[in-house]
Parts: sequence; C-alpha cells; structure tokens
Amino acid sequence: MSNKLEYLDDSSLQELFANDTQNEITIVDVRNPGEHAAEYIDGSINLPVDELLTADKNQFKDKVVVFHCKGGIRTRANQHLLEAFSTKRTLCMEGGIDQWINLGKPIKRS
Repeated sequence: MSNKLEYLDDSSLQELFANDTQNEITIVDVRNPGEHAAEYIDGSINLPVDELLTADKNQFKDKVVVFHCKGGIRTRANQHLLEAFSTKRTLCMEGGIDQWINLGKPIKRS
C-alpha cells in the first residue's frame, strides 16, 4: 500500500484517466457538501476535510484514489491526513476541480 501522496499536473492527470479503461480510479472530493452539490465530478465521493480524521481509512485500500478540492490548497494543507489512508495508490489533483474543468473534463452542476 502506498502512503506517499503524488500530485498530478495536467499531463499526468490526462494520462491517468486516459489509461483507466477498467474504471479503477476513485475520486474523492474533500470540499464541503455545499460545494460538492454545486459542481462535482460524476461518480466522485464527497468526504469533507473535517471528516478525514474519523473516516474509515481502509475503505479505499485496494483502490487508486485521486483526492481533490477546489484549487489544490486544502489538499496540500491536509496532505498528512490524505497520506494516512491505506490505498493502492494515493494521488491528488494539483489544481483541484478547477484543474479538471480547465482540462475540459466533464462536471455535473446542480
């Protein structure tokens, strides 16, 4: 299990999702529920920053997990909490959902 958080720049993010033919990636949105409801990546799981300490850290143990916030600040500030999760591979969108949107990736809006 990897505990080192890897940051995805634009090209790494594009490549990762282009190669995910088996849909093995789990996207975890650490923003608050209101932010997540307003715009989100389809299929993402909302696990707000304030719930990271109490969340079941083994729930993603066999998964490639990509964490994101709005612009990358919250994930960087809470890197130690994200690294505490047991995952197959732990990644983070360098620029959050803004990076995803800027790359032309689809989002859902309420």
